[in-house]
Amino acid sequence: MRLLHMPVLTPERIETRLGARIAAPPAFAPYVEGLHTLAACGPFTLIDAKRVDRSGRGWLIDLARMIRGAATGA
Repeated sequence: MRLLHMPVLTPERIETRLGARIAAPPAFAPYVEGLHTLAACGPFTLIDAKRVDRSGRGWLIDLARMIRGAATGA
């Protein structure tokens, strides 16, 4: 994840520049596969992290998800 700075954001113009890269700290383990979202929540900042399950159970969950998606046309 990278921060995106917007020094100018008006209806007529936007300026952006890439900021620092944010990596999951070791304390996030096992959720270190990727950070997705920063969201303000009052005095807190929420960070969505992800974990990839590469076990047999994880593969079955992925397969079931694909089958449901195919059945619904998603």
